[in-house]
Amino acid sequence: MQHVVLVETQDILNRSVRSDGSESFLSSLGFERRFEARKEIHREVTGLTAEQVHDLWVAAGGLESREGLPGPVSTEERLAALRRDELRRIWALLISSEWATTYSPENDPDVHRWRQTRREREAGAEQEPADLIRYRIVTQRVDPKHARAAVLTRHTYGRSIEEALAQTRAALEGPDGAYGDGGPYRVVEVVEESPLSRERDLENARRLFVARVMEAARVEISDPEGVPHSEMYGILCDFFTRAIVFPGFGFPFGTEKGDTSLHTSGPADALSRLLLEHLTHHQLELRESETR
Repeated sequence: MQHVVLVETQDILNRSVRSDGSESFLSSLGFERRFEARKEIHREVTGLTAEQVHDLWVAAGGLESREGLPGPVSTEERLAALRRDELRRIWALLISSEWATTYSPENDPDVHRWRQTRREREAGAEQEPADLIRYRIVTQRVDPKHARAAVLTRHTYGRSIEEALAQTRAALEGPDGAYGDGGPYRVVEVVEESPLSRERDLENARRLFVARVMEAARVEISDPEGVPHSEMYGILCDFFTRAIVFPGFGFPFGTEKGDTSLHTSGPADALSRLLLEHLTHHQLELRESETR
């Protein structure tokens, strides 16, 4: 069993990740510089235990107090600060109970997040032809117990779902990839991102919502045949049809001034019956206005 007794572990973990106040200074290095610097650190500590990583962190000045000191100014100082922060983060991962005994970047969810961000930045920097469609490809971790991000999302461009998926697989298969034979992730969703696809998504969401509301309402209705307050039933059906079932349909006193018909639908019927029964249950009597 390994022990890290050089410092009070919980006290270290409770400190801010940017304990030297260097967060804003590190961001000035740029994403690519930070990514490559972390990549070198990950190569260095791969296969090391928590105690070995802790020793590297101490050697990098991790235990030194920087309270009241100015933040790192030069590139070298900023890279040194990044090294301290990254070693501390990796050490914290290794001493967590669910982590492996030695470090591997392939088991580090933050590494996968940074890799994904880099791929998206590279994809966004490319000049894509106007006729290509943007796709969102979602993958899920194959082994739920594996210490990786549960879901990874990648955006790419193509003329079809098949083309976008093939490009993504080609880019991410291999030793460091996310997919492929024996890979840690499988594709669970491919979504076209365009104005038309968003309209389809909204329409599908509306249909699912309305169906769920109708099913729940029908469960509660005690008498699916009779209609309490029948004089109000048609008006309520018209209301729910316009307001809930087909939002944007319009009302005769609003955007559809020429439409004076009473409309109905299955979900509107269920909601109207449910509302009327609910009012009756509370002994609320509905009366039609005499001035109507």
